[in-house]
Amino acid sequence: MRNTIVGIIVGLVVGVVIGATVIAPGLPMTEKAAADKKLAAPEPTAEGTGNTPPSSVLETPPEPDQRAAKSSLPSFLPIDGAPIRWRVTGPFSSRMPETGILIKGLERRIIQATAGRVEAHYHEPGALVAVPDMPDAVSSGVVEGIFSSPEDWEGKSKAFLLFSGIPFGPDASEYLAWMESGDGGKLLSELAETQDVHAIVCGVMAAEASGWFRNEITSLSELDGLTMRASGLGGAVLRRLGVDVRELSGGSILSALESGEIQALTFSTPAVDQAFGFHRLAQHYYFPGWHRPSSLLLLMINKTAWNQLQQGAQAAIKAACGETVRTSLSHGANTQIKALKRLQAEGAILHRWPPGMIDDFARAWREEAIDLAANDPMFEKIWNSLQAFRKRYALWRELGQPPIRQ
Repeated sequence: MRNTIVGIIVGLVVGVVIGATVIAPGLPMTEKAAADKKLAAPEPTAEGTGNTPPSSVLETPPEPDQRAAKSSLPSFLPIDGAPIRWRVTGPFSSRMPETGILIKGLERRIIQATAGRVEAHYHEPGALVAVPDMPDAVSSGVVEGIFSSPEDWEGKSKAFLLFSGIPFGPDASEYLAWMESGDGGKLLSELAETQDVHAIVCGVMAAEASGWFRNEITSLSELDGLTMRASGLGGAVLRRLGVDVRELSGGSILSALESGEIQALTFSTPAVDQAFGFHRLAQHYYFPGWHRPSSLLLLMINKTAWNQLQQGAQAAIKAACGETVRTSLSHGANTQIKALKRLQAEGAILHRWPPGMIDDFARAWREEAIDLAANDPMFEKIWNSLQAFRKRYALWRELGQPPIRQ
């Protein structure tokens, strides 16, 4: 009898629970019940109506609720929900060693990071705009982005050169440390804002070679009056030392060397130089690349196009560039080893600058840096920041790297 009563009670409780939670919600409500429910429900927010998507697809999402479930726009879409198709260009061919791999990898990573809803398609140099016009094209929105060296922005401000490789400057790890942990990133953003663009570090090039010469160079006097292709801050130092510097684009260097317009050149890393075939006309190849121990590559994005992205898309593109930086560091060093072996096999003669000439280059650079800082407040601000960071970093630079033992 006792067990029977307990069973009846349990059955009644289960029946009430099932009726309240399963059957009742499916029954039509009376007009009064519907009105009561409407009054009790919270008003939908802008996020819930789909006018503003969630702040970031990469952040930890909030606990799901009725309103979040109604949002139909992923956070990597612009406010109107239309898929994004960016036109990106730059001075580098996608078939070039090093930079070509980075360009194609970046395209792929942006698509993957945004589930195919954001594309940044790279157009070859000159396909959309002429190379000299690229900075103006991205600032004005003719294209949404350019993948290039900061040196391409020298005509806008000499301060950009401090991000494109500095004579006797930081190597890749120190450069990135200043950009991420020092003021470098903030100063780059401040400088880019003056051109209506958003700048993201999207690659780091290995140390460049110091240059190709038809004849062996043994003293500073042999550089005086020499006609040489060079650019950037290194070119300014060579000009100060009496070199007749010509700033030629990559595609015109070989013909200038063949015609005798130039007698020497400095251009890029061994891998890139080898692809251009400079060693067939100037066999003497000098190291180290004192003028550019490392250099940054930037993805420069039109400010309006960048601001139209939700935070999730911005974070995804930054992450894609971060992965591209990693690729450039790992791929770049190995590529130089292979290139140097091929160059030697094809007749290139490798040299190291005499210590006395390195001292001469360093002295001329100090003089050039003082003059540039005196005439450009933004250059001075960035230069002082980097110098202060390098002074702090020096202890680790000196103590942290063990001597090489074979």
